[in-house]
Amino acid sequence: MLTSQKQLVRKTPVTTATFTLQRVLSGKTLKRWRKQHNLTAHALAIELGISRQYVKSIEGGSLEASQKVIQRFDELRARWGEGDAREPSPQTIHVVCRFELPNTIEILAKPQRCKGCKKFFIPITPNQKMHNSEQCRRTARRRKDNAKRK
Repeated sequence: MLTSQKQLVRKTPVTTATFTLQRVLSGKTLKRWRKQHNLTAHALAIELGISRQYVKSIEGGSLEASQKVIQRFDELRARWGEGDAREPSPQTIHVVCRFELPNTIEILAKPQRCKGCKKFFIPITPNQKMHNSEQCRRTARRRKDNAKRK
């Protein structure tokens, strides 16, 4: 019989999943690049082979750029001497999770290193500095105490 959340977490089997990361082009990045090069949305659309409305929708954030548009943007930057047009190799990450994971996950926060165990994690709040595990808290307290003693 489980009597606490900690027991539930300890008894839950750990699952491992592998995800392939896709490159994303934000609207702010596209607009900044366009403005730096004194291009109109229409001129950029012609260069990318898409419509002006699609460019404006990406810049405004109402639509996401497709992988094909991202590739064309990378090729355009390479033609202008600002980057490499070769196909970026897909990055694969391994995730260890105590819960069942969906097929796709959108990560909106930048991964940080845990102050306790030094592993990467995705913070729940902007100020979170370590995992929410007792082991990490214990390790961080020991490091802090050792630093005070020196």
